[in-house]
Amino acid sequence: MLKQQVLGDELKQDRSWSTSSFGDGAKMARWTDIVSRHMTEMQVNSDFPDHFSARWQQYGLGPVELNFISATPQRCLRSPQMVSRSGEPSYELVFMKSGTMIVTYEHEEEYVPQGSFTLLRNAEPYQFVCEGQTSALTAHFKDEWLRRWLISHENFTRVSHETRRAWGTPLAALLSTIADNGLEDAFLPRSVIADQIGALFALMGQHDGRTLSSHQQALLVRIRSIMRESLEDSLLNPETLASRANVSKRYLHSLFASYGTTFGKELIGMRLERARQMLDDTRYRGRSIAEIAFACGFVEQSHFARRFRHRYGASPTAYRNGAFASR
Repeated sequence: MLKQQVLGDELKQDRSWSTSSFGDGAKMARWTDIVSRHMTEMQVNSDFPDHFSARWQQYGLGPVELNFISATPQRCLRSPQMVSRSGEPSYELVFMKSGTMIVTYEHEEEYVPQGSFTLLRNAEPYQFVCEGQTSALTAHFKDEWLRRWLISHENFTRVSHETRRAWGTPLAALLSTIADNGLEDAFLPRSVIADQIGALFALMGQHDGRTLSSHQQALLVRIRSIMRESLEDSLLNPETLASRANVSKRYLHSLFASYGTTFGKELIGMRLERARQMLDDTRYRGRSIAEIAFACGFVEQSHFARRFRHRYGASPTAYRNGAFASR
């Protein structure tokens, strides 16, 4: 049975589900449906479908969704067709609290032991097998949120399991605490908890210097922070940003290029994400679309609407109406 709790001022819903109320013949189909609709589209199978059981709890944290799953042996497949139907690239950060998992991509296989983290890349086809009873604590987020904390997903995937285990200890403890106690009594806003998860996640991914040096990584994180604090400034440009970050404009451009992006691409992405958050937030319900566009640094509402529709597949007005209608 699917149970959900609508949160007053939060952007997401809390949900829970288990196979206990379904007959043997329906468990696998219903579990596949739950995973695909509320996490990431994939096909789930088991060698013993009549004896399959699973429990799932989801907590919405705005840009991050926590999914705590316990299940008997299962095989999960994310096919190329499923990937083609998805939008912005997303990820599943998985902590194997108990049990093990083997993940296979086209040219890569990874064994994830108990007590370790892995990062499932949903923009690529993959399959994973859990041969025994498992308990997994996972966080689902999109590429834009990941890049707020890491230069690239490669910063994480290149790190050894030993390093992930060592630097992931505080994040594993935080996820375990939420799994055991829920968030009803949490006094911090959920957006703050999401940022805490991001910071701890970054700790595990900042120990690979082959893409950028640790100094460059830290500098890029600081530059992005300056950009986020200045999104309402419609005149923000590379010269101004470089001056605030105390670097040359040439070095600023080379830093973005080393990461495979540009100043303009980063800025428009941040502004659109800020606008999306404001359209989702009840605190800004009284603000017009034009006011939100201006607050995020867009000079022309038509330009904002065109960019927003291209990124999120709906006009700002339709997106806002849909968000509040679902709530």
